[in-house]
Amino acid sequence: MADINRCFLVFYVTHPDEATARRIAEALMAEKLVACSNIFPVQSIYEWNNAPVHESEWVSVLE
Repeated sequence: MADINRCFLVFYVTHPDEATARRIAEALMAEKLVACSNIFPVQSIYEWNNAPVHESEWVSVLE
C-alpha cells in the first residue's frame, strides 16, 4: 500500500472568469485543502445541442 505521506492529488477545474478562479483557490488555500494553485486562461470548444461552442474560460490546477 502506498505511503499516504508521499501521495498527492491534482485537480483540473474550469471557471467562468479569473476572479472566480482566484477566489476559489484562495479559499481552498486558507482552509489548507490545497498547497498550490496555477491559474490560466484557456479557449474551450465543446458540443452543446448538436452545435460547436467556442468559449473563453479560466482553469486552475490545484495541488
